[in-house]
Amino acid sequence: MFETVQFPPIRSEKKNPSIRLWSSFLDGNKKALSSIYHAYYPSLYSYGMRLIRDEELIKDSIQELFLYMWEHRTSINPVHSVKSYLLLSLKRVVLVNIQRDKSRYLRNKQYVDDLADDRKNIEDYLISMDDNNRRTNLIKNAYSSLSKRQKEVVHMKYFEGFSTDEICDLLGLKRQSVYNCLSEAITRLQKNIDYCN
Repeated sequence: MFETVQFPPIRSEKKNPSIRLWSSFLDGNKKALSSIYHAYYPSLYSYGMRLIRDEELIKDSIQELFLYMWEHRTSINPVHSVKSYLLLSLKRVVLVNIQRDKSRYLRNKQYVDDLADDRKNIEDYLISMDDNNRRTNLIKNAYSSLSKRQKEVVHMKYFEGFSTDEICDLLGLKRQSVYNCLSEAITRLQKNIDYCN
């Protein structure tokens, strides 16, 4: 996750107490890590807030940095300047967290947009269903207003698919009577449906 910065070899730990703490931390001393944390926290916090004005993100990033350091202490090299190492590492953590938060924001936005689209699709579907139901009810009501003979002729012509000649044969009617019956039925259906709209 973090790249280790290579510095020139350390000449003397005696001259710099923070280097001695660093070495002790690398050897697994938790108290040394705690001392480094307390000594450098104000500088890290101040530097982080200059990077981005987000107090929670900075505090979380500092915690994340020290947790990472403890978990990976065996692979971290000795450093020339503890402060430089910490500041550079914090910058990397903050940038990773900013990118992660941005990605999370974009994913959440996409999710919300998808939900909005789904909701609109569902609303459109329900409206369409409502319109279909309304039309169906209009047609049923208009159909119920037809006479028995008109219902019979309409049903045979439009639902059963019989030809006019077949209807004449089945009902014993003349061709003109079937035409008149259909014409009156269609006019009445149209009138009733238009009236209800």
